Formats: sequence, structure tokens, C-alpha cells
Amino acid sequence: MQLSCSRHDTILDIPVLGSYKVTAIYYRHRVMNVIPLEDSSSHCPLQKLVSRNHSTDVYTPAIHPDHDSVLVGCSRVATDQDGIAGPTSCLSLSENSTQFWYLVDPETDMSTLPMGCVVVGKDIPIPYTYNKNGPNYWTHWGISIFKEKADRAINFGETTFNWYLNNITSFCQSCEKEGQHCGFSPKSGQAFCQQQGIACAAQIHTVVRTSSKLYHY
Repeated sequence: MQLSCSRHDTILDIPVLGSYKVTAIYYRHRVMNVIPLEDSSSHCPLQKLVSRNHSTDVYTPAIHPDHDSVLVGCSRVATDQDGIAGPTSCLSLSENSTQFWYLVDPETDMSTLPMGCVVVGKDIPIPYTYNKNGPNYWTHWGISIFKEKADRAINFGETTFNWYLNNITSFCQSCEKEGQHCGFSPKSGQAFCQQQGIACAAQIHTVVRTSSKLYHY
């Protein structure tokens, strides 16, 4: 993972896709949430998120089929509810300039949307937070956080990546699950687990502050 710093931001550079600000990293699950820098001041950050392929040999969108979003186009404004985020009118996916676009929870009943709404995209990744067991889809009170997270995709273009590099990410994932830090030896080109409190000169270990949390590389 090639990361750099820009003032208080952690930057991920992907040659094919461009530069992203990293908002969270979850090593145990090989997942990171990112915001595309080129769209940070755009009036429609969601546009590029739904209109281009974000997969490379190393990075792929982190898809959760039952909890990611569906892109829906409507000619009328939908009622405000938990399973529907939006609207945004900036997507140029239709000749109808008055079209309203929503990110909708896949489990939402389409009958709750205005008549004539059409699904135009599926599996749009939502930047959920994660705990040790996986994505957080609900609050402690059992309320869905879909709308809150989908709004970040609409307003900032925030998305989520899985990343995989042979002999590194899977090994490091195992280290994290065992409560250890993952090191990397440039000499051997291999990752290794480092027990807490044991120093190793071959390990490159950097701490970056992101979203008020410390992440170890």
C-alpha cells in the first residue's frame, strides 16, 4: 500500500484511478474508506463513483450485496426515510434534466418510492465502519445507519476498497486477527507477524493519524 502525507491527510495514490484521501483503514478485514481528491470540490462527487470502473489488480470495491446501495432515478422527489439517501440531481445518466437520483438500501420496498422510479445501478459501495466482526450496519439501538453512510457517498464521493497483494495482505490479516502487528522485510519481500513489544530492524512501522484514530502500517 503506497501511502503519503499531505498536511493532516493520508493519501493513497493508485496510478489507474488517481489520488484518494484515506478516511479509515481496517486491516483485519483488508478494507479502507477513501474520498477521491479530484472530486473533493466537485458539485457532483457521486458522478465518477457510479460511472467508472474502480477495480485494479490490487484494489477492488468492497461489495456487501445485502447492504450496499442501489442507484435509483425518479422524476419526483421521494419521501424522507431511513433506507433512501438523496436526492442529488447532478448525475448525467438521463436526458431528463429534472431527474432526481437516490442511493437506496437493497432491502427497501420499491413501493415506498414515487411511481416511475427506475433502478439504473446496483452494488454501489457504502463506506461503512468496521468492528472486529465486520461492517457495522446498525447502531447499538438496532437502527440502520445506511442513510448516514450513503449520504457520504453522495456528498463526498466516499467509497470503500478491498486490497490484496500476494504474500502480504492475507498474512498481515492473520497477524491482525491474532492481535499482532504486521511487519515487512524489504530484503526478503515477505510479510511477518511481530509480537507486541518485540522490535525488529527489518520492520517498517509508521503511525498515521486518520479521523482521530491511530493506524499502524
